[in-house]
Order: sequence, then C-alpha cells, then structure tokens
Amino acid sequence: MGGKGALMSQMFTLILSKSLDAADVESVLTQHLPGLHIIVLRSGAHFPDEIGDVLVQLNPTLDPNWPLALDFLISPDASPRVPRPTFRLAEAISQETASDVLTDLNGLFPELDPHDPYWWLAYVSGLWHLADAANTPLMGSYTDGIRSFPGDGILKLVRPVNPWTMQAE
Repeated sequence: MGGKGALMSQMFTLILSKSLDAADVESVLTQHLPGLHIIVLRSGAHFPDEIGDVLVQLNPTLDPNWPLALDFLISPDASPRVPRPTFRLAEAISQETASDVLTDLNGLFPELDPHDPYWWLAYVSGLWHLADAANTPLMGSYTDGIRSFPGDGILKLVRPVNPWTMQAE
C-alpha cells in the first residue's frame, strides 16, 4: 500500500433521458475510456467472473422522462485512471447521445441530507444543475406520513452549479 491507502472500486449511477442499447453505451465508453476493458450488461444479465476495468449494467426505470439507469462499477486498478468519472462520463454520454443525465450529489452539498433520494445533479442541455426529483415517476409514489404524492410530476431544475469547481465534503 505504501502509505497511499487501499484502492477502492467506484460505484455510481447515471440516469438518462433516453433509452440506449448496450452497443451504444459501449461505443461511448470505449471512445472516452481508451485502453480500459469495458463490459456492458443488459438488465438481469449475470455478472461475469471477471468484471474488467469498467462494468456497466443497463436498467430500466419507471419514469418515461428518465427511462434508463446505467449502474457503474469501476475496478480499483482503473479508478486512478478515471478522475471524477461521474461528471466526465455524464458529460460524454450526454454529448454523444443527445440525452440529459442525472447523478447523485457526490458529497458536493453538505447542507442537503445525503439520504434524501430526491436531490440530484442534472446535466441538462450542456449545463449542470441542482435538481429536485420529488413527486416524479423516477422516485415513485410515496407518503411523508401526512400527505400522499402520486409520483406524476416532472424534474425541477433548482439552480445552476459547477461540480468541477466544487469540493466534496
């Protein structure tokens, strides 16, 4: 380890505003992550014994405005070669496929509850935003114990942000 600490896998999800097939996702990733062994799996596929450098599983969502989740696992060996993969890959996928992309807050908003599932970072039309997905089909119907929410709303862009210049907590 040499004082650098243990290398860890990185796991994150990108949610897209359009459906893509495995070949489209693999093409974008291969272009933007040259030299890495990339495996793209369809929803429900069995995980291989060897995951390669980057493993992505495509999973449908229940939201027609955000129909596809890409669940990423980047191996410890590849992690140092892919700096800030969440933002880098969100932007690349958006640009190559003309889709908008959501991802979690990545620890950038310490004032927001990290366990509140309704806050997202949204890359929409080439700009990053803090976004609120409460009451959307993506989050489903729910109750706060007093009121019920049918889950039929749309994503709200709260304010522009620049995750590249922000520091994670």
